[in-house]
Amino acid sequence: MKYFFNILLVALFGGAFAASVPPAKVGKKCSPADGRAIRECKAHIQEYMKGVEDLTEEDIKQRINIHGFKEKCAPVNQCLTSLSHCDIYGNGQMTLLTNVVRTFCNLITYFAESPCSQKMHAHDSKCFKDWNPYLKKDDVKDENRRIEACKNYFGQNGCMRKELIQLCGKEEWTKFRDVRNNEQLICVL
Repeated sequence: MKYFFNILLVALFGGAFAASVPPAKVGKKCSPADGRAIRECKAHIQEYMKGVEDLTEEDIKQRINIHGFKEKCAPVNQCLTSLSHCDIYGNGQMTLLTNVVRTFCNLITYFAESPCSQKMHAHDSKCFKDWNPYLKKDDVKDENRRIEACKNYFGQNGCMRKELIQLCGKEEWTKFRDVRNNEQLICVL
């Protein structure tokens, strides 16, 4: 999961997270007062990215280190929202970045805290074991692989829908679908 997120961020924003914000972009849509907020936001983004890198599937499954990761979500979401007018990365990508970060935080929270997610792990079905909606790093740029991944976004022939409804009910399926659909950015890139 984190690999998809890292790849998506690099594909969208290049090395912008590690580099300093170019001063020319700061002046275009930001006020001089936004300069400090931009620096602070970049620090939050870097801390958040470190949290993403450190998070493992086992952490999510066992609900380990999730609280620490969730604590990184609020400040980065708040700063990105407050600086949305700046368009630091150009081409309206601040909104996209804000949505990606918010969605990933929501997804991790869902997987870690949802009783249904725990039921799915315990049920350990073939569909759930085989389900991997994330492309490998080398496959992200392959149009055919992206199309295939999007087609099977909820498992082979949509098997995750059937299992979620069976184990957790239709309402829980709707919650899961909505969280996942927000994350489905790779299908529209």
